Parts: sequence; C-alpha cells; structure tokens
Amino acid sequence: MISIRGFCPGRRFRAARRWSNGVLRQIAPLFRGDVLNVSGWLDEDKEGGFYQNYFSNARSYSITNFGGFRGESPQTVLHLDLEADLPVALAGSADVVFNHTTLEHVFNV
Repeated sequence: MISIRGFCPGRRFRAARRWSNGVLRQIAPLFRGDVLNVSGWLDEDKEGGFYQNYFSNARSYSITNFGGFRGESPQTVLHLDLEADLPVALAGSADVVFNHTTLEHVFNV
C-alpha cells in the first residue's frame, strides 16, 4: 500500500477489524457448544490468525459460505445463501452463530 506523508488510506479501515478482533479474542473463549461462523470464507482474521482459534472452548466449529465470484472456500462445511430462507435443518443447530464483516454484502434482507 502506498502512503503519502505517513497517511495510509487502508489504515482507518483496518482499525475497526483490529478492534473487533480484540474484543472477540476476549469473549470467544467464554462460548462452549457448537459454533457456526456464517459466511466465514477462509476464516482469517486478517492479522495472521483464524477465528476458529478464538473459540478455544467450542465443542465444534463450522463455516458456511455461498460461493460467489471467488468460488468456494475449501474450509466451507455448509452452503448457506444469506438472502434465502434459513434451511430447516440449520434452525437451532448451533449454540453460537458468529458473523464478522459479511452482512455488508447482503443486499436483499
């Protein structure tokens, strides 16, 4: 990234993710049971880690995705279209539903 006199245009956008990652690191170990990361793509926290590792006390950790222009994530466990009705099989299937930086890509809510 090119910076001009110390200004890095992407820096202000990364600050929000770093902040939310820090909060999540603190609270995620409190959750037990089955965790579902909704549309987690590659599950990366953009700081060199993975969200799955934040949930250290989870019984299970699954990732949903719907594909898209980047294709399908190799980590995807469940296919989920966020603009469609929730499949009956998923209703009540997780103790924790985690979503981070995905909803801004959903246009038909």
